Amino acid sequence: MHNIFNSTFESSLRVLLILNEYDNNFLTSDMIANIDFICIYGETFKISENNLQGDNNFKFSQLPKIRKQVDQGLRTLICKRLAIIKFSDKGFTYKITEKGIEYCHTFTSDYANKFRELACKSQKFVTNKSDRDVLNMIRECCISSFSKEDK
Repeated sequence: MHNIFNSTFESSLRVLLILNEYDNNFLTSDMIANIDFICIYGETFKISENNLQGDNNFKFSQLPKIRKQVDQGLRTLICKRLAIIKFSDKGFTYKITEKGIEYCHTFTSDYANKFRELACKSQKFVTNKSDRDVLNMIRECCISSFSKEDK
């Protein structure tokens, strides 16, 4: 039996939930990965009382892995016609399809509902910001968390 936790399948479901919350916007894969990271570690960004995947001293080292999983998840979603891809001045961008929206309505678990809530709350960090701005905010949060640990 395969473990679905931290798999491309799980990541693709989170990506779809993100795209569903940002349904009027085309997002880059970097922005989707940043949003995914913010949602997973919601406590760190003060949008949740706890982190979805638990506390982890090495959480900031997870971002490259999340980026890779998001890219793999996006490929899967495009192949299944749950998301579309468009080239823009930002590079390749992604948006959920009607089929993807319908599929999202089938996600009824507590985890999916919590993730939806966090994806909605994450918008305060990313609205009107570039991928680089959001990444810099995540980096500042990382540096700040290390400073707090040293005290």
